[in-house]
Amino acid sequence: MEIKSTNFSFLREHDPQLVNLAARAELYFHSDSNTCIIKLRQFAERLAQHIADQRGHYQAEDEAQVDLLRRLEAEGIISSKVSKLFHNIRKGGNNAAHTGKDDSRQALTLLENAHELGIWFHREFGNDRNFRPEPFVRPVAHTDAENERLKRDAERSRREAEEKEIALKIAEAQARQAEAEKQRLEKILRDSDAEPSRRDAEEKDIALKIAEAQARQAEAEKQQLEKIASEKEKQRIAENITNQIDTPPQTADIPNQPRIHPKNIDLDEDRTGQISDRSGKVKPSAKEEKALTPSPSPKEGEGSKRKKSKREGWHHGVIGIVASRLVERYGAPVFIGSYEDADDHDAAEPSIRFSVRGIPEFHVFQAIEYEPIKTIRFKGGGHKAAGGFTMPAANLEKLRQGLREFADRENILPSHISPLINIDVRIDLSDVSMTLLQECDRLQPCGLGNPDPVFYSENVRVLSQQTRGRDKVKHLSLELDTGNGKIKAIAWRWGEYCPVPDYVDIAYKLRANQWQDTTSVELEIIGIREPINTHIETPNNSSKTLHLKYQPAPIITKSPQWQKLSEAPRPLPRPLLLYGCDRPADKFQGDVDCDRPIRNKKYEAVVLWTLPPSFTHLQWLIATAKPDYIYLGSHIPSVPSIDQFRNQVQSLDLENIDILNLLDLAQQWWISPSAIVSALRELGYICDFPPTLSLDGELLRMQKWYEIAISKLATLFTQD
Repeated sequence: MEIKSTNFSFLREHDPQLVNLAARAELYFHSDSNTCIIKLRQFAERLAQHIADQRGHYQAEDEAQVDLLRRLEAEGIISSKVSKLFHNIRKGGNNAAHTGKDDSRQALTLLENAHELGIWFHREFGNDRNFRPEPFVRPVAHTDAENERLKRDAERSRREAEEKEIALKIAEAQARQAEAEKQRLEKILRDSDAEPSRRDAEEKDIALKIAEAQARQAEAEKQQLEKIASEKEKQRIAENITNQIDTPPQTADIPNQPRIHPKNIDLDEDRTGQISDRSGKVKPSAKEEKALTPSPSPKEGEGSKRKKSKREGWHHGVIGIVASRLVERYGAPVFIGSYEDADDHDAAEPSIRFSVRGIPEFHVFQAIEYEPIKTIRFKGGGHKAAGGFTMPAANLEKLRQGLREFADRENILPSHISPLINIDVRIDLSDVSMTLLQECDRLQPCGLGNPDPVFYSENVRVLSQQTRGRDKVKHLSLELDTGNGKIKAIAWRWGEYCPVPDYVDIAYKLRANQWQDTTSVELEIIGIREPINTHIETPNNSSKTLHLKYQPAPIITKSPQWQKLSEAPRPLPRPLLLYGCDRPADKFQGDVDCDRPIRNKKYEAVVLWTLPPSFTHLQWLIATAKPDYIYLGSHIPSVPSIDQFRNQVQSLDLENIDILNLLDLAQQWWISPSAIVSALRELGYICDFPPTLSLDGELLRMQKWYEIAISKLATLFTQD
C-alpha cells in the first residue's frame, strides 16, 4: 500500500506516486533533511510533468526541469508565483544533491512550498476550485530504528545515482575516443599522396573498420545508459511490502578492492509504485497503467505485450569497462557486479551479475573455478585476465570468504597490489627521433600478444603543462626537455593530475603527430612518478641565498558561514571588512574597513570581492577578523603570463634587499607566495620555503585557486 502522508493525501486521485514522493520527504525530514529536499525536487519534477501532459505540452525526454518550467510560464500555463515555488524546490534539490549538507529549516520551507503547489494543482486540475485543505502539519519525528533505516535507504539511493553517472561518463568517453581514432585514420587515408602498397592499404582498411565498429558499439552503450538514466517512470513494489521504502542497493563489490568515490550528481533515482503477484513477476496496477504507460506507437497495437521491467543497476556491458579502468588505476583484481531480477534464474531472490578483471598474479578463471566459489554461483567463465559469472545475491558474503581463501592459497601479497607497467627499454629522451618511431612501426600490427614497445626515461624536465579537452574528461598535455630541444607529450584522461612536478620519471609509447604537411614524434604517457634519482643540476648562481619574511597564519578559532555575495541579505551586516583585488570601496558605506582588519575589532562580516592570492592569506583574514559571515564575490583576478611575471620578478632590486616580505609582496602583486618563490628559484636563488612546482605549474594552480567553488571553501573552514 502507499505510504501515508500527513499533508499530501489529497493528491492520490491524480497520481499515487506524487503522494509516495511527498510522504518519503516527510519521513526523511527529521532523520535526513538533505534527502527530504531531494525527494521534494522529484515531487516537483513529476508534478510539472503532469501539468505539461494535462495541457498537451508534452515534455521531451531530455528536457531539463528548468527549461520545462520556463516554457510553461512563458505560455501562460503557470503563473510567476507558481513558477517561483517550483524553482525554489528545484534549486534547493540541486544544492542538496551536490553539497549533501543537511538544512532542516530549508527542508521545512520547501515542504510548505510543495504543499502549496499541491493545493494549487488539485484546484486547477481536479475540478475543485473550492477545495479547502487541512492546514500544513510539521512532520513528526520517528523512532531511532526508523531513522537508521531511512538513513541507510538515503545513502543507498545516492550511491546508485552516483554509480550510474560514472558509468555514463565512461561510455561517453569511449565513444568520443573511438570516433577520434576513426577520424584520424580517415585523415591518413585522405592525405596520403603516394599510392600505398597493397599491404599498407589493407592494414589501414582493417584498422578503420575496427575503429568504426568500436565507435558503433560505444555509441550503442551510451544510448542504452542514457535511456536507463533518463527514465522518469520506474516501478517500485508498494502494495504487498508494508513500511519498506526502496529496494536493495543496485551495485555489489568485494571489500578490500578499489572503489569509485564520485562527486554528488543530480540524477533522478526514484521508482514508481508497483504491485507484485506470488510468482514474483511485477505488473502495474490499473490506476498506474492509465497514469504512467506511454501511448502505443503506430507499430504497436492494443494487444502489444508489455516488457518485464528490469530492476535498476549498471548495464552489464558497462561494468566490465569500469572494472578494467579500476585495474588500470589501482593495480588490484576487481570483482564488480549489478543486481538482476529475481526470476532471471528461477530463483526466489535477486542475483548479481559479476564482471571480473585480474592482475598477473591473480588468475581470474582459476578463482571462478575455485570450489568454494564454483558451488555458490550459476553460469560463468573466462580466462587468466578476465571473466564473469552470475550468483544469488544472498551468497555475497560466501563469495568474499572464498576470494580471501583463494588469495591466501595463491600467496597474493600486498606488494602485488599496485599499478603495473611493463617496460621494454630505458632510453634518454634525447634518443627519441623519427628514425626510432619508424623502427617501432616495423613491429606492426600491434595489439593483444604483440603490444606497442614501452620506453622509460628518468629525470625528465617538464617545461610546460596544461589540460586539454572541451568536455568533462580532461587530458594532460606536456612539453618536455630532451636535453637538445623540446618534445610534446599527452597523457589521456590525466587532467586531474595537473600540475605535475618539475622533474618526473615517465613511461611512454611513441606516436606520430601529423599537422598539415609536417609529421613529428609525440609521446603518449602511460606512467609517471616523481624521480627516484633526485640528482638534478641547478643553475650556476644557485649559491645566492635570499632571506624571506614569511609567517604561517594564526589558528582559526571561529568558523564563519559562507554565502555568495549576490545572494547575501541587504543591507550587509556591520562592521564590515572589504577585501579583494580592485575592490570598489565607494560602493560600501557605513562602518567599513578595507584590506587589513583592525586587530581586536569584532567584524560581523567580510566581503571578499575576490579571493586572496593564497590560502595562507585567507587564513590570516579569518583568524584576525573572526567574522560571522563571509560573502564571496564572483570576480577573478587576472593571472600574468610566465614571461610577464618573470620580468616583474627580475625588476626587483634583489641584490640590495636584505629580507623580502613575501606576504606583503604577494598581496601587492596579487600573486601567490609559492609562485614568487618558484620564479626566484628559477633565477638561481636559494629560498627557505617549502617545495614549489614549476613557475607555469604555480600560475596554473593559482588560477584554479581563484576559481574554487564556495562549497569547497566552506568545507575547508568548517570545524568538527
